[in-house]
Amino acid sequence: MKVWFEGEVIDRAYPNDRYLRIVEREYSLHWVDEYSQEHSVVVPVNFVTDLASVPRPLWNIIPPWDNYIKDAAVCHDRMYETNEVDRATADSLLYYGMLVRGASHVGAYAVWTGVRLFGQSSYETGEKRQQERIKKLQHLGGK
Repeated sequence: MKVWFEGEVIDRAYPNDRYLRIVEREYSLHWVDEYSQEHSVVVPVNFVTDLASVPRPLWNIIPPWDNYIKDAAVCHDRMYETNEVDRATADSLLYYGMLVRGASHVGAYAVWTGVRLFGQSSYETGEKRQQERIKKLQHLGGK
């Protein structure tokens, strides 16, 4: 699958919440499918994300804030929120997006395996999870 980004995640964190981030500049992920059709997902300004949901014991191996995972993970959050693509496509784009940003095949495969095994409920509740992030951000004094 051919995958590329336009731009990169420019985000800021909040002092009282290490994981909650807000996107400050629009960027996008593009891909060409098996029928040679080009598609894209746009991550808008003010999109709220928690980056990648990597279990803490794995942070030394797969740090969720590193650029090789962050750009793809925020797009993945967006696709899970909007359901604009099916879950398998969103998960594949996470994998290929990580590779494009320089992740090892082993690291990208580990993240892909995690979302395939444990991501179904997040996909099904994506919009609700985004609303919860926005409420949390408002509680912390954000936008």
